[in-house]
Amino acid sequence: MKLSSFRAGGAVLAVLFLFCGSAVAGTVTIEPDDYANQADISSIHSGVTLSALHNNPTYGTPGIYSLQVPTTSVYSSTGDQVFGHFLLPSAYSPIWSNSVATTGTPATVWTFRAEFTQETNWVAIDVIELDSFDPVVMQLFDSSGGLLHTVANTTGAAGWETLSYTSTGFDIAAIELSNPNDTGDTYHLDRLRFNAPSVVPLPDAAWPGVLLLGLLGLARIYRRR
Repeated sequence: MKLSSFRAGGAVLAVLFLFCGSAVAGTVTIEPDDYANQADISSIHSGVTLSALHNNPTYGTPGIYSLQVPTTSVYSSTGDQVFGHFLLPSAYSPIWSNSVATTGTPATVWTFRAEFTQETNWVAIDVIELDSFDPVVMQLFDSSGGLLHTVANTTGAAGWETLSYTSTGFDIAAIELSNPNDTGDTYHLDRLRFNAPSVVPLPDAAWPGVLLLGLLGLARIYRRR
């Protein structure tokens, strides 16, 4: 067999190896303490875009900022900074909540959203309840916007806990955290983590085609011997 045949065979095997699974490059951590107070960290990492969704047009831009809070575990899970947003066009706020509706005025709904550049299979974020039980839900979505799963906090008292979810495949495209009730409950968010895939796995339906291409390539190599 010629040397070129070995090289071609190696190339075919390399391509097959590339699609043999979903290699994980590592866990990415977006930690507000790593940045200056009031720094815009909406796009601080190429693997994720952070935004603040709300239903009140008078409330500033949808960016996410690292904001300083008192240095106790009741206000943050690590350090003294958390994820925050604009409460007004000229004021920052680390508080996420649904404000209580009044007559003729709907509640203001604040939602934290993280949209991943590549779909992930695991995500975690710290939720800090500021007083009594503040209900928070994390919704996970696929690339078409379909709801994959919902995770709710369970602490039931002031303090913090980590909401996390592990999927069977790399199908988590975005997460959103919000308060499901119109009760005025408040909470902080801190330390987002997720797996960053270095190789996106092929769906099962694509495997026969990949294997067929590999076999055809190897057959062509041996016919040239």
